[in-house]
Amino acid sequence: MNEQVRAVFENGVFRPLNPVQLPEGEVVQLTVTPAVEDEEDPAAHLPDLAIDLGIPDLATNIDHYLYGLPKQKE
Repeated sequence: MNEQVRAVFENGVFRPLNPVQLPEGEVVQLTVTPAVEDEEDPAAHLPDLAIDLGIPDLATNIDHYLYGLPKQKE
């Protein structure tokens, strides 16, 4: 059984923040990773920043629009 458990470290002991279904005295292996407290992924809103530039061949001819190179055929 693999389960991710959030815990707080207090007085040298890990204390789970929610009940854990384990028999008393069960030995487990912990991997400690600091939790990010309710912080949203900074990339979550990247699609909202996209705008339509009205250039239908922009992906194909990016070098033309950026550097003035000849347009590529689609």
